[in-house]
Amino acid sequence: MNRGDGTFTTRDVPDTSSVTSLAAGDFDGDGRVDLAVISSGSPVYVLWNDPEGHFEARTALGFSDAHGLRAGDFNADGRMDLVASFAGGCLGRASRFTNLGQRTFREDVLTDHNPEPDDRCPGSSAALAGDFNADGTLDLVHTTLGINLNPTAKDGTTLPGHGFDSAPFRNEAWGVDADGDGRLDVVNRVRPSVAEVRFYPGDGHGTLGAPFTCALPPLGRLLTWEDVNGDGRADVVAETQDGQGLWLALGSGQGKWSTWRYPLGGAVTWARAVDLVGDARPELVVLMGSGELRALPTP
Repeated sequence: MNRGDGTFTTRDVPDTSSVTSLAAGDFDGDGRVDLAVISSGSPVYVLWNDPEGHFEARTALGFSDAHGLRAGDFNADGRMDLVASFAGGCLGRASRFTNLGQRTFREDVLTDHNPEPDDRCPGSSAALAGDFNADGTLDLVHTTLGINLNPTAKDGTTLPGHGFDSAPFRNEAWGVDADGDGRLDVVNRVRPSVAEVRFYPGDGHGTLGAPFTCALPPLGRLLTWEDVNGDGRADVVAETQDGQGLWLALGSGQGKWSTWRYPLGGAVTWARAVDLVGDARPELVVLMGSGELRALPTP
């Protein structure tokens, strides 16, 4: 907890052992940041903050075996919503939880546009959020046997969407303007062992074009896909193949990359580009497996 003087204090939250997914936001509009968490095998729990920061009151959403929790104001009404996926045995699903105020949520199951229940057990990936049709709301993308793109209406319900063939992207997929044309695309790693991604170009009207593959430098696990240096082109931050550092691959267009290696001497859990000093040159903020947080300069 931030004391406001540059120091922090820690507080244990009851009954939150083995947390596998977490999102933070002011879900009840009281000016305090609440927590939404998933533990191993649990539903989504919203932990309501109080003036003492105890998080004792909670609300359960969805079913057990939840994963892939995301928070955002999906329908642009000023309230923070949630989306999560659920294992559900063979056939998984994803649900949006629209915030209705007064600590209540409405669940809308996202449409599976690729249903083939007798084929194989696809599960459901974590959802991506982005405005794919330029209407000001955040649409949701998840995979089952293929990609499902479900646009979000202003009231938080689901508009008619589309299904697309895909390789299951599970945890390595991004909604990003990968080609710099101002429209949101979907990019997913084909296989963890292959240095290439599959690119689904967005048309800006709520659908995706035919996919094609794009080669990457030899990288390990991809951590984020975003415009790190502010040149309008998507860049890639990934682990090194030995798992002991970072690769930064700056996109220069036409499938070309300039790469920098950061030897860190340990495993990386998370990385994002953040402008920490306000000079319009983002730093790379890296969370190490040891729990140490590091800030690295970018080229």
